[in-house]
Amino acid sequence: MNQANVPTIDFQKARNDASQLKLLDLACRDHGFFLLKNHGIQKEINAMWQMSKWFFNQPREEKLKIIRTETIPLGYYDRELTKQKRDLKEVFDFMYPKLSGEDLNQWPENNEFRSTMEIFFSKASQVAEETLQLIFLNLNSFTKSSTLAYVSGTSPGCKGSNS
Repeated sequence: MNQANVPTIDFQKARNDASQLKLLDLACRDHGFFLLKNHGIQKEINAMWQMSKWFFNQPREEKLKIIRTETIPLGYYDRELTKQKRDLKEVFDFMYPKLSGEDLNQWPENNEFRSTMEIFFSKASQVAEETLQLIFLNLNSFTKSSTLAYVSGTSPGCKGSNS
């Protein structure tokens, strides 16, 4: 798909601009995805990509120091399977520590990597939360029957979905 065909939502204007909310609604209905502009976290995105490049360019031996295991499901991994075949993808998984305080994250010794990733994750999570609020705002602007059709149309296979 040509990027020009992907709906682009102006994040800064979306709360107060009915045309942006309408575009968000159409994007969810017709495409199932959209691009966000003016989200305010481009600096964090750029830093995340820079640190990701640093991490994945490390020798494999360094990355294996924090490999995922059955008991520690976060960290580096390079043994993903796609259609029963090992693919070439490498990943680094992390998350917020659990509410109990338990932290399953593994980090390389580079503190800048950890700090950059945590800041990015926090900022991106805020944008995601606000984006969901905009979607819910759109849901509340429809009648009950339209809302049900909208939810079931965009959430096939979900528990409680009518599709």
